[in-house]
Amino acid sequence: MSNYTYKWAIGNSLSLILDKSSLNDLLEIATDKKHGTARQMIVDGLDKFKDLNIYIL
Repeated sequence: MSNYTYKWAIGNSLSLILDKSSLNDLLEIATDKKHGTARQMIVDGLDKFKDLNIYIL
């Protein structure tokens, strides 16, 4: 398996357990370009917080 596949799987797992206590850490990961498209599932998981009006610039 590639490094990307591992990162994507970890991101997928994190998106499933995402809660407000881990939100800041996951926002940091989601905005870090070095993780490339492996951030996809974390970003998808942030949809749980659409009521918080999170804006990523």
